[in-house]
Amino acid sequence: MWNKVPSSFPSPVLDISNQGVMRDSVMWIRGGTGSLAGDRKDRYDQNPAFDRLFNIETAANIGIRFGADTGNAAILFTQPDGRTQPLVWWFGNAANRPPSIATLTVAGDTGEFNFTGNGVRVNGP
Repeated sequence: MWNKVPSSFPSPVLDISNQGVMRDSVMWIRGGTGSLAGDRKDRYDQNPAFDRLFNIETAANIGIRFGADTGNAAILFTQPDGRTQPLVWWFGNAANRPPSIATLTVAGDTGEFNFTGNGVRVNGP
């Protein structure tokens, strides 16, 4: 997109609309076995099919926005193979030093939240 012409209304680059019956999904990304252990065992390079599914490297006012109801979950982690699906933040990233890491996971057997990092601050009651 190089035209530098502003739109006269909010118009996306890609616009998908369904005015009929429900579809299973808008996009389906597949490849490999769906399991880290399976891909490491079965693939010649010992890696999953993709390094990243989405790579966002641009400034934006909002990264991801949910502007309508979600019936069951806004984000769903199914934890296949009993493996936790961590949310990971890098922080304190200084030049010539690897970043510090904070993670949030949920135990697959108990549902307990587990936070690792420098602590939790709650602003309010």
